[in-house]
Amino acid sequence: MVNRLKLLVLVAVFGLIIPLSGCDDGKKSIANNTNLCGNDQVDTGEACDGPDLNGYTCEDLLEGFTGGTLACYSTCQLDTSRCTTNCTNVCTLGSTQCNTAGTGIETCVTGASGCTEWSNAPCAAGTPRCQLDGGAPTCVIDCSAAC
Repeated sequence: MVNRLKLLVLVAVFGLIIPLSGCDDGKKSIANNTNLCGNDQVDTGEACDGPDLNGYTCEDLLEGFTGGTLACYSTCQLDTSRCTTNCTNVCTLGSTQCNTAGTGIETCVTGASGCTEWSNAPCAAGTPRCQLDGGAPTCVIDCSAAC
């Protein structure tokens, strides 16, 4: 009976000590499940925090940036809106042409990199071929002699 009483007291003591040991133990810990975003220091799960960009630059991100200024959103995610690229425009914005397979019309658009690129719109099933009609690409039922 004495042993049971000792065991019960021991369990009660540890039952109180263990929960108390989980209290906040400083700014660097997340033991209290507090969101640390905004403390100007990169913590687990954050890409950045305020001015602390975790050592990254625009060029480090492997997204094609060649310069610019990397920043941090208040959500502790990287802001690449001021990063720049030196890319090559491959077409004149708004121009159109038949794609090389002759199965769609390509339009010159601004791509994600900020440079121009061709965007393909396939011809519909009823008009499966692209040909130039008066200099403009047009999807037609069948190829004329121009194809």
